[in-house]
Amino acid sequence: MFEQGKVLTLNNGKEYVVVSSTTYNNKKYVYLINPDDYTNIMFCEYDNNSGLKEIKDFALIQKLVPLFIKEIM
Repeated sequence: MFEQGKVLTLNNGKEYVVVSSTTYNNKKYVYLINPDDYTNIMFCEYDNNSGLKEIKDFALIQKLVPLFIKEIM
């Protein structure tokens, strides 16, 4: 899906680096970080048709974080 370390420029004009990507419940997710501000992270769902959509659901993020960590290792 997205290669770790790939730099993406989002619609807001900011660059983000792919930290990790994973699949959960047949959906693709990506964990991004802004290289200029390490406190600026995003968790997004990826859809081939609509692109990246930021996730705000904390319960979903809690399920995804261990999967992202597993992919990093």
